[in-house]
Amino acid sequence: IKMGSPPNFDRDRSKALVFYSECLLYLTANTETYNTAEKKIAFMLSFMKKGAAAEWKLVKFYNYLKNG
Repeated sequence: IKMGSPPNFDRDRSKALVFYSECLLYLTANTETYNTAEKKIAFMLSFMKKGAAAEWKLVKFYNYLKNG
């Protein structure tokens, strides 16, 4: 199934449910590719590119790299 990607997320809480739902829909349709928790998390984080979400993502990602 070819599906559109979820929208970028900037941490606007009013858009969080739509973002989460779109990600789940995409991941459900692509279970062969996104078959681990790490891949699913990386996919969702890849759409946090602006504003507070991008800053939050960087902090969490660097902490993960440092501490596992």
